[in-house]
Amino acid sequence: MSQHKKLKGLNQIKSIENSAVFDVQFTQKVTNELRKESLQNLKVLDNQVSGQIKLLKPKILFFSIPYDRGWSATINGRKMEILKIDIGLTGILLETGINNVNLVYETPYLIWGI
Repeated sequence: MSQHKKLKGLNQIKSIENSAVFDVQFTQKVTNELRKESLQNLKVLDNQVSGQIKLLKPKILFFSIPYDRGWSATINGRKMEILKIDIGLTGILLETGINNVNLVYETPYLIWGI
């Protein structure tokens, strides 16, 4: 199958000979939209990540942190499930409104080994 046929229907990618180029203006527009709903007041400590995010609709908050059973999450003080997304990274399902996010890492089985 030709490269052109593989890209058919993807209007943000333009085919140039045998390569593809991203539309920079489109990418900037999407990036700016995503920044509007990003984690604010971010705090990163040795084993903790926290911040606040305001959402207009339910979404998954994506972290570029590898998924690991040692992570736990609370949203507005309520324990939430950590999701394994995008081939092994971490995410949390958030609800509409203001979400106070807190992730804490504890090495699995460390306490049992002491």
